[in-house]
Amino acid sequence: MKKLSLMIALALLPTAAVSDSFKDLDNAVTELNKPAYIERAEFLEWHSNHLAEFANWRKEYIKKWDGERKDSIQTWGDTVIDSEHLAVEVSADNTSRTIIDFEKETVTFEVLVDEGLEPKDITTLVSQHVEQAEQLESLLGSNLLSAVTYEELSERDLDYSNEKEKTALREILAQTNQQLQEMEKEVELLAETSGAEVDPKLVDQQKQELVDDALTRMQVLNNIYEKQRERVAEDSRSAKIMTYQVRMPSESLEKRIAPYLADIYKQSEAFDIEPALVLAIMHTESSFNSRARSPVPAFGLMQVVTTSAGHDVNRIVHKVDKPMNENDLYQPDYNIEAGTAYLDILNSRYLKHINDPQSREYCVIAAYNTGAGNVAKAFGERRLANAVEKINTLSPEDVYHTLINHLPYDETVNYLKKVTDRKAMYREEKGAV
Repeated sequence: MKKLSLMIALALLPTAAVSDSFKDLDNAVTELNKPAYIERAEFLEWHSNHLAEFANWRKEYIKKWDGERKDSIQTWGDTVIDSEHLAVEVSADNTSRTIIDFEKETVTFEVLVDEGLEPKDITTLVSQHVEQAEQLESLLGSNLLSAVTYEELSERDLDYSNEKEKTALREILAQTNQQLQEMEKEVELLAETSGAEVDPKLVDQQKQELVDDALTRMQVLNNIYEKQRERVAEDSRSAKIMTYQVRMPSESLEKRIAPYLADIYKQSEAFDIEPALVLAIMHTESSFNSRARSPVPAFGLMQVVTTSAGHDVNRIVHKVDKPMNENDLYQPDYNIEAGTAYLDILNSRYLKHINDPQSREYCVIAAYNTGAGNVAKAFGERRLANAVEKINTLSPEDVYHTLINHLPYDETVNYLKKVTDRKAMYREEKGAV
């Protein structure tokens, strides 16, 4: 009957449409019968193009990132720009800036002044800047004017010393290590979703290019500092930076969290992830700074990477096989859904065979930061399946201590500690979750 229906349907189609239908069917049959070696070759070609495309995108992103750092060095003598836990607002005339440190819960006001300016005039300049900075209340979650006394107004010189340069160089090294970690994570996810092993030579080539880029960035940075040192030596005039710092009010953290709680509850229920864990991840990733970004590059409250976690969530949850968009990830509701969905993917797919829920949660936390492959390495295995077998013979306490002592990156060790401690804190604070 079905065959007859198909024949009738084809008979009613125009001749060209019938021809196209049979052509599509032939193509589909050819695709199904394609030899494995051809599928492998096509996959490797696709993977090569994918890596190259992302590498070019990342280079452009880092170029902009380094451009902002260069501007900061030339004006302020440091590399303080928007990042995971910092929000930096610079005035239109580039003579004052506000640095919000969400992790340390401090707000620093800085003003460039000419040497010899009267103290009362300096206080006036700083106070004017502080009042202008109150427009940042939405980021801070509170008003700071009540905390302002100017008793600790201090000054510093523009510093282009070798020590300052070394600090900036170490930042590039740390960024490169993060990017290498992320590349490993992307390779893992690709192998997991495609069922095919990627070409190790191609991955090694991409890693080497990343290292070469880092060396170039370091040389450029050295040149910037050298030029600034020469300029300062030749310039008889000198400017100082007047600095005034206050602590955020005690209720600031609670007020920053409040706008996101409804979405946290919603996505936690949708993906069966405990709200306290989402809060702890968000706190550790961005300190609830919705415009957080990193050179990985990752974006937003839960620091989602467009091409690894973002692509995975798109493919599995949204049924769209493409990376996420950077601008979308700055939207809190979208970011919270993406981050929570990725926690669920780790918990219910990649690490689902870990029997004990607490052991699995420790591994999910570590994998959110560094990838499941590096979790496997902590247990002395290259393959996750082999690591899971070992994990299932251990108590949750032993799993935690193994991760703490053997994860390949110190950053992930500290991350696991922070998230675990903060999750316990948010569970205790019933009002928060």
